[in-house]
This record gives sequence, C-alpha cells and structure tokens, in this order.
Amino acid sequence: MKPELMQAYSQAGRVSALLSSRAQDQVRFQGKEVDDAGKNTTPFYRRAISSLWEYLQTLKIILAVMVFSWLPIPALRRFMERQFLYAPPKPVFKEELKSDAIKKRLKSEWFRSLDGTKLHGWYLKADPEAVAKNGKRPVILFAHGRATNIQDYEDIMKNATKRGYDIFVFDYRGFGNSEGTPDELGLSHDLEAASRFLTRKYKVPSREQVVMGYSLGGGVLSDVASRTPFKAVVITSSFTRLHDALKHQKDQANWLVRYIMSENLVRSQFNSLDKIADCKSPTLILCGDKDNVTPLRMGKTLFRSAPRTLPKAFAAVPGCDHDTVFSKGGEIMMDHLDAFIDRLASEKGKAV
Repeated sequence: MKPELMQAYSQAGRVSALLSSRAQDQVRFQGKEVDDAGKNTTPFYRRAISSLWEYLQTLKIILAVMVFSWLPIPALRRFMERQFLYAPPKPVFKEELKSDAIKKRLKSEWFRSLDGTKLHGWYLKADPEAVAKNGKRPVILFAHGRATNIQDYEDIMKNATKRGYDIFVFDYRGFGNSEGTPDELGLSHDLEAASRFLTRKYKVPSREQVVMGYSLGGGVLSDVASRTPFKAVVITSSFTRLHDALKHQKDQANWLVRYIMSENLVRSQFNSLDKIADCKSPTLILCGDKDNVTPLRMGKTLFRSAPRTLPKAFAAVPGCDHDTVFSKGGEIMMDHLDAFIDRLASEKGKAV
C-alpha cells in the first residue's frame, strides 16, 4: 500500500477515535454511563427519569406551539396590549375628591369620541379665590397615563385650580367609566374629541387650551398636537417612542416581561419623537430627575426635536420619580407652567 494511502487511513482512524471519545463524553455529560464499547450501562431508574424529563421538555414545546397555533396572533396581541400596555383598572372613585370645597366646582361630563365611543370626564372649575387674586388662567385639558383613571389625578387637579386654571380630565376608551377597548388610534381620537367637547360645551377653542399629557398621555398628545394647534402643549414624564421605553424596562425585567414587551408582540408605536417635530404649538417638556421609567434623557431628546420656530422650554422637577411628579413636585411643575404661559403672553404682546 502506498505511503500516502496508509497515512490517510491512519488519520481517519485517529479522527474516528476522537469522535467516539467525544460522543461518549457527551453521553456521560447527559447523565448516562457507557462502557468502552459505548454500551449504555446506566441503571434503569436513572434512564427512566432521564426519558421522562426529555418527554416533559418536548411536551412543553408542543403545548406552546399548539397554543400559538390555535389562538390567532392578532387577537393575542390585542389582549396582551390591553392587559400589560394599557392596563385599565376598574373605576373605584375616591370620595375625598368630592369634598365640599371641590364638589361645588366639579362636574361630571359625558361625550362621544370621533367614532361614537361614549367617554367620561370631570370638569373642575378654578378656585374663585385664586382667580380673584391672580386672574383667570387658560383651561387645561389633561391626558393621563396607563393603568390609571381620572380618580388618580387629584394632585394635579387641586394644584391647577389653586393657580386659577380650569381643568378637564377624562378617561380614554376602556378606562374608568368610559366605554370601548383601548388602542393607539382610539386614544388619539378620544383626546381630539375631548378638545372638541371643550370647544362645543365650554366655548374654549383649541388655540386657547393648554393640553397636558402625562406618560402614555404624552404619546397620545404628541400625535394630536402634530395636527391640531393649541395654546400650549405640556408633555410630562413621557417617552421618545413607546419601544424606547419598553426597551429601557426590558433591560431590568425578567424573561416573561421581556417577552410581553417585545416589538413582535406590542405593535403600538406612539412615536412621539417624530410626531413632536411637527407640533403646531408652543411646547413645554417636564420630567422628574429621578424618573427611571421614562428617563430624563428622553425628555431632553423630545425638547430638542420640538420645532425651533415656536416657543419651547424644558425643565427637570428635582427629587421626583415617574410616580411622584404630581404629588411631590406638583407646586414646582405649576411654577414652570405659570412661567411658560406668562412668557407666551409676553411674547404675544411684543408681537402686537
């Protein structure tokens, strides 16, 4: 036999032996015992446990495939978004909000969205003493965040009316007493309808409305403000894009939350960064400097994206996180809002 052929046979033998050795090592790693001939010598009970474990793992995969095959993906997506993105709680209204001092100024209102969905809100008139002292301020239209109802915004309602502002807070479709099911387009329709309701019922045109959007409401407001001019747009503790906020949360979450927040499942966009570039109104961006849900950098990015041709301002609310920006930083927020409204009035006077 030629030397080259003998060398090839020798190399093939060494490779075969190496592969056999690695295969046996892999089998041992999996919990099996083998002899030199590769025969399985694992005791019966251990083989039974190993087989059962492999069966359960396979069954888990099969069940997952069956579930996703039987349940239509669009239906699954809508359900997941409703439960985890919007998360509308049941309406349980606090009686404290209806104290004698406020009850006389609070009016429950019903109106319809652009598609006819019945919506509910509260209109709270300004404190007469504040109006007598500081003069009448514009009307605030408030778009709230996820997983809350109008009942959860007592702080902003009280702080605003103490400064001389009327304020109208409403629940999106599916939230509080409002009918329907929430989705991105529906929420924008609801905010537009609330603005039109103020014009129709209270004779306040959109150009005289100060519209404030908090958290998710900031995403809703960015869309509506790209089409409708207001006196001022106030975006509070909100994100650049919904998926930017989800990605920020995913980095701190477990595998289940990461899956729920994946872009493949959550199709809502709320692309505030692009929408605010087309904003038709003066813009004030507010954010708590301790916010770990929609970090301060997102607020600064929104501010930079807002049009330079219109007045705009950015302010950080010191010592406040995402959930305490109204309760802990309410007075500071109202100071910034007052200053911004005064600035607009001053610039308008100079223009005249």
